[in-house]
Amino acid sequence: MTDKFTKLQLVTILLMIALSFVPFLGFGFAGISVLLGIAVFFIDKGIRKVPYTDCGFDIRLIGKNLKDKGIFIWILLPLVSSSATVVFAKLFLPEFIPHVLDRVSDFITLENIMPLFFQLVVLALGEEIAWRAFFQNQISKRIPIAPAIVITSALFSIAHLSSGSLAIILYDMVFIFINSVIYGIAFHKTKNAWISYFAHLLANIAGITLLLIFQ
Repeated sequence: MTDKFTKLQLVTILLMIALSFVPFLGFGFAGISVLLGIAVFFIDKGIRKVPYTDCGFDIRLIGKNLKDKGIFIWILLPLVSSSATVVFAKLFLPEFIPHVLDRVSDFITLENIMPLFFQLVVLALGEEIAWRAFFQNQISKRIPIAPAIVITSALFSIAHLSSGSLAIILYDMVFIFINSVIYGIAFHKTKNAWISYFAHLLANIAGITLLLIFQ
């Protein structure tokens, strides 16, 4: 392992950063950054012949990771955070609920439970491969872990930007950022994006369920 980015890694990281800011221009294809991250994660792994254990995405380590009971705090915290975000919004910022449902309806089906659940499973996994196993994993080898998590989470939040009132946008971005930081910590502690994926998936399911109940 070199302490320098490969050309493929560097170009992809820069493109993911640039694509994260696309929502500011009024376009809705920031999700391309996720597809790009996933593709390059596997291409780069194949080129450099890096085992899954070393690239932060090893399904065989899940059992070992879960033996550390402390990791369940980081898995469950986003679930609590997402639930609290929706409940608080229902009480004090009800416009937030249609705002988020409108945002997520651009890329998932809300009408049918089974397709919705499947899409949540796939989308959360894709985002964790792209943003944690690839992006955070690579930049944390060159900079300290705290700024690596903050930078990753800031970009992750910006990529979820959608139009609306300033108060709602800020509320949405703050809680996306908080959850992303928790996913980043879970990944850092386990070096396994499967664990941050479990946290992400539970948070998404809890959040979407409450949003649909409260709409």
